[in-house]
Amino acid sequence: MPTKQSAQHTEHSGGNKGSTRKRVPRAVREPQMLDAATEVFSERGFHAASMDDIAAKVDVTKPMLYAYFGSKEGLYRAAVQRAGDHVVQMLTELMGMEDARKRLQEGTDALLSFFFSQRAAWTMVYNERMAPEGLFDISVFRERVAEIAAQTLVEACKQASGDGDTSATDADVQQALPYAVAMIGSCQGLLSWWTKHGDVDQARCRTYSHELVESHLRCCMQALQGEASLA
Repeated sequence: MPTKQSAQHTEHSGGNKGSTRKRVPRAVREPQMLDAATEVFSERGFHAASMDDIAAKVDVTKPMLYAYFGSKEGLYRAAVQRAGDHVVQMLTELMGMEDARKRLQEGTDALLSFFFSQRAAWTMVYNERMAPEGLFDISVFRERVAEIAAQTLVEACKQASGDGDTSATDADVQQALPYAVAMIGSCQGLLSWWTKHGDVDQARCRTYSHELVESHLRCCMQALQGEASLA
């Protein structure tokens, strides 16, 4: 007979009565549920997504989904939270890179790799039409990404000017924020275009994205430092 502790951390898989059941640790099963939920929500949106379909994708019962997440809304929030946290953490880890211009390039590549390899998770963070208003404020993640981008833009501009202190003040970041939002938005627009043109390979899409980032960096430099220019 399982102990209370083991019951909290393991469960049986298989929704059919005739299926062989095996214990799956929660640490393994929960990510599987979130993967399935992310796929279904990104394809159908919140209202059209079915808990039955999500349960079937991961081969668990619907009651088990409710046991883990409490409700369909709870499952959706958990899926968005995971995707958003991943994006923010991915970019935050690059902030230790001293060369800010290279950091912009690495950050662009990281986001593109995330888009190409985890399209469903990307959709959860960057498609505002996924959930009804008030269910989850996904702007929190996008705003944090924009702040990281703005800080990096400022530091890249200062490093290029060679003025000594390359740290970004709060005022600097606020001044650069519109350029960061425009930079991210233009890359999003490019990715939206790319999804409709299968004849354009990923390598070219990356090249276009880097060109857009460089263009916005130059605009930001002109705004922050007047006549300063990139080498």
